Amino acid sequence: MATPVAVQLNLHPTMNWDADDIVEAFKKFKQKTQLAFKSFLKGTTVNEKEETRAKLTATQEQSQKYYKKHAQYLPEILGGQHVHTQDPITKTWIPAQVVSRAETPRSYIIEMESGRQLRRNRAHICPTPKLSRITCTTPAASVTTPTESSPQRAQTTHQQPNNTPQTPVRSTRSTRWRSNILPPVRYR
Repeated sequence: MATPVAVQLNLHPTMNWDADDIVEAFKKFKQKTQLAFKSFLKGTTVNEKEETRAKLTATQEQSQKYYKKHAQYLPEILGGQHVHTQDPITKTWIPAQVVSRAETPRSYIIEMESGRQLRRNRAHICPTPKLSRITCTTPAASVTTPTESSPQRAQTTHQQPNNTPQTPVRSTRSTRWRSNILPPVRYR
C-alpha cells in the first residue's frame, strides 16, 4: 500500500522527467516570439509608423463621431436665473438661483434657498420654466351691501365671488395600463 508521501512524490514536477522537457519547450517558444516581435519593430520604417498613427487617429475620430452622434449642447444659464439642482444624496430637485459661472467648464455657482452657495455641473442643473402667476383681484366697488328696498338685488349680491384662480387644463398622458401621467409638481 502506497503512503500519501509516495503518491505526492510521483505527482511532483521534479520527479516527473517529462516536465523538464515541457518547461524547456515553453522557454524556447517564448524566446522565439520575443525575437519575432523585436524583428518586427526593427523592420518598420518611419513611414510605416506614421501610417499606423494616421490609421489610429482616423479610427479614433470615426468612433468619436459615432459616440457623439446624438449628443447635444445644453443652453447657457444666465446669472440670477432660477433653477432646480439635484441633491446628490436624496436625488431630489431643490430650487436654487444661479449666482455666476465658475472657472471650470459647464460649472455654475448656485445659491440654495438656505443661503448656501454650491458649485454644480450643468448636468445637475435644470432651468425652471417661467411660471405665469394668475392673481385674482376683486375691486372694492363691486361689493355692495344688501338693502331692504331691493330684495332681488340682495340675493345676487350675497353670492361671493370665486376667489380661486382659474387653473388651465393640464394635459396628461395615458399609458396602455390606463394610468394617467402628470408632469412633475415643479412644472405645474
